[in-house]
Amino acid sequence: MATTTFQTYTSKRTGAETKVLTGITLSGVDELMASLEGLRARAEASVPKILWKIAETIMTEAKRQTPVDTGNLKNSGHVKLPQWLNTWCYVRLGFGGPAGTGKGQTKDAGYAVFVHESLTAHHRVGNAKYLERPMLAWASKLEAKIGADLRAELMRSGGY
Repeated sequence: MATTTFQTYTSKRTGAETKVLTGITLSGVDELMASLEGLRARAEASVPKILWKIAETIMTEAKRQTPVDTGNLKNSGHVKLPQWLNTWCYVRLGFGGPAGTGKGQTKDAGYAVFVHESLTAHHRVGNAKYLERPMLAWASKLEAKIGADLRAELMRSGGY
């Protein structure tokens, strides 16, 4: 709870009275801080799950746009588990790796980037920039989606 105190001053020139805020007293600060810490901990636990779900949605659209010859490139699309770097949580998604190389190979053939960047190639299925386009489509709504999902998750886990 907050309590405010005011001092009344009278202008010598005009005689008008003015109230000036001279103090604010907060009680229950320890409870407030404990509540905020609990909220922070719940948010921190929710963020990786939210980011992973969004990345999976982006990957699903990227696979729809991926050019298909043998299917290896499309099948190589992946979303890695969320990672924390200091106070930043991030999720990596991409194409390539052993799944994109064909049967029996264990090294990345490295063609995902060439297919992605070739604007002159004609594809019967899919298009160039198959990952970039879905990422850019999400860019403008990402902050709002994370905020809405985090708010919903916090409400489910005990409110805020």
